[in-house]
Amino acid sequence: MLWRIAARTFWTMVGKGVKGIYCFQFQEGTHHDSYPKWALLRHDLAPKNKLGAFADCAHEVHRLERLLTHARRRDAVKPVALYYSRIDLSLDQPLASTWGEGVDSPYHVYEVLRGLGYSVRWITPKQIEEGQLASVGAVVLVNAQHVPATAASTLAGWVKEGGAVIGDRWPGAFDEHGRPQDVLAPIFGVCAAKPGKSQRAKGKLALEESTQGYGEVTISAIEGDERHKTVGEMWQQWDATHPVARELGPYMLSGFGLQRVQCVDGHVIGMTFGGRPGVVLNEPGKGHSLYIAMLLGSLYSSSATQFEWDTTHSGLDAFRLLDAFLKHAGVQPAVNIGLPPRLRAKVRIEVPLVDAAGNVLIGVTSFNDESLVSLPLTVRWPEGLPEPVRAFVVVGGSRQLTQCPSDLVDDSLHVTVPEVDTHATILLLRDSAPLVSLRVKGAPRAIAGLLHVSPGTELQVEATVHNPSPRRLDAGDVALVLPRGWSTPRSQRSIRAIKPWAKRSATFRVTAPSLCAARRLRPLLVRYTNATLTSTPATELVWWEGALELPER
Repeated sequence: MLWRIAARTFWTMVGKGVKGIYCFQFQEGTHHDSYPKWALLRHDLAPKNKLGAFADCAHEVHRLERLLTHARRRDAVKPVALYYSRIDLSLDQPLASTWGEGVDSPYHVYEVLRGLGYSVRWITPKQIEEGQLASVGAVVLVNAQHVPATAASTLAGWVKEGGAVIGDRWPGAFDEHGRPQDVLAPIFGVCAAKPGKSQRAKGKLALEESTQGYGEVTISAIEGDERHKTVGEMWQQWDATHPVARELGPYMLSGFGLQRVQCVDGHVIGMTFGGRPGVVLNEPGKGHSLYIAMLLGSLYSSSATQFEWDTTHSGLDAFRLLDAFLKHAGVQPAVNIGLPPRLRAKVRIEVPLVDAAGNVLIGVTSFNDESLVSLPLTVRWPEGLPEPVRAFVVVGGSRQLTQCPSDLVDDSLHVTVPEVDTHATILLLRDSAPLVSLRVKGAPRAIAGLLHVSPGTELQVEATVHNPSPRRLDAGDVALVLPRGWSTPRSQRSIRAIKPWAKRSATFRVTAPSLCAARRLRPLLVRYTNATLTSTPATELVWWEGALELPER
């Protein structure tokens, strides 16, 4: 359903700490030649379901903006870094999906790592040269054949001193000027296999003279426009005794761009047709490297068919391979999710966003087809961050703050999120501005978690003002603002002072108009004020229409 995709897309950006999300597309109609791609309104200018999902997320951002505006990402563990190669990504290659992804897509690798619970970031050659390898746990080179000489030397030295690297094809075979180099070849412990008679006759795998045993001719042997035809398979090396091999057990992987390599150092833990190395694990110095003889971004379990919306359609062997290597190398996930593997692989828990007062927001997104009944999480807690006083969860389109138990043991926070369909938010507070929570009775929740209100509906809106701070909150007023035509006997109620970490509630009765024309989105807005402050608004966005419509598919 498009609205579910919309909600997930928006909330993953919010959970990552993106500032200033551009909402101009929300205003686009259907009659302008330049903007039909957004398609957020129908031809009668009624909002589509996905516009409701987008707008609802934007209203929740507004309620949390005092925290979100100043919060910054704070990693509890060293993340895995995907190497960004501007050179290689700019080279022409066949596309594997309608989204314009290359066959060796780093985004597929990103999704696998996120599904395993690892924190993931990007790293550039300049950042490597500036010393930022010290802040990452591993580097993944997805089709990164051109690595600047300084960055390659720095990366090789970092691995020998204890770093971890994963690579495919021919990592760092060239510098930034296209000149052959052999800096990274010894790290992975592989070189190009000598061609057989048939290959020499065809001249397709002739080796260029170089110390690393492979060169431009070898790399060009698989032309870009032919790569989609180079489907290969690999599976476990039957007699491998390395701990990673024992952890993995049997597996079967398919992908594109199978390379003919030989192992000159390290352990072969995977093989391909003809008994050639498919997965090579090396341990140069104090570090660890993993080489995969197929395009890493094309790996799927038992099938080389890609579905960009689903990385688990055929199996989880690619997940298990990367997870086993990273844990062996000492790289730990940022979160553990207490769900079966296939469900876990489609859940994204973002890095904690922390503000100066120690308040924490953790974004939660589920890409599963069905709602999760509950989501038990163990989140690594950033070092030096004080323990939260209260934990709240907000699920989907609801504006209800639900207090939930949390337990900080050693360096991990244990918390369970109730039923999640598309997204949720975990708020871990120590000293925050007041927050208004809403609970509405009298109307069902429908598309995108929004209330569905039809003509003449009577609602009961319970507004609860939370004081998540160690200070007393002075007496004030709770005001309800309604759309034109909606009515309430009383739009403002006074509440007494609120003790630290306490709450007070006020209830309003709301009646919807008796007539409804075109379908519309309507806000029910509540705000708390006293002599010294005004809270951010809590807005229940509702579908206002004559009858509940079926979701778009």
